[in-house]
Amino acid sequence: MLTYIKKNKFQNIILLLVTIANMALYVYGNYLKVNLVNALMKSNISKGLFWFLLSLIIFLIMMIIRKIEVVQTEKTTQTQLNLIRKDILKNLTSLTYQEFSKESKDQYNS
Repeated sequence: MLTYIKKNKFQNIILLLVTIANMALYVYGNYLKVNLVNALMKSNISKGLFWFLLSLIIFLIMMIIRKIEVVQTEKTTQTQLNLIRKDILKNLTSLTYQEFSKESKDQYNS
């Protein structure tokens, strides 16, 4: 499995960075909610509105990054699965008929 991760190093790095960005925004968004609650407890409506709008903007950015993360995950997964399938087929097609017949059909199905 590590060989396929290494073959798609760039896609995996992009996926890691997008995931880290999403989690960082999640933590920052929760920090903003603490500021929002503190402002509302002090009856400071203007600061409360500011923190609410800022947390809303962070939430919208998070949703966009989450969409990118899902697409990148699927793209990376499909690329790696295709490489695995190619390697399996390459190994199977290099076998002679006698070598291929040694194994049962169940072995190849698995």
